[in-house]
Amino acid sequence: MTVPYDCSKCPAYCCSYARIPVTDADVERLAAHHGVSVEAANRKYIKNGTEKGERVLRHRADEHFDSICVFLDQETRGCSIYEAR
Repeated sequence: MTVPYDCSKCPAYCCSYARIPVTDADVERLAAHHGVSVEAANRKYIKNGTEKGERVLRHRADEHFDSICVFLDQETRGCSIYEAR
């Protein structure tokens, strides 16, 4: 099977999407990964999205895009929480 896309050659386009929705299970995994409560993970990593009831990952400024997912490692351009996703 051939791989349709090589993520290692990408500057992290998908991490720059304006809305990266998360579920309750996602927040629980983030909390466990960072050793914090679900409430703390919600405050620190999640914000309300543009759709009613939607929750999305927070962003931060980036040199390649206007903003990126808070969990993107800006040096390696890789996901810093890949194991917890």
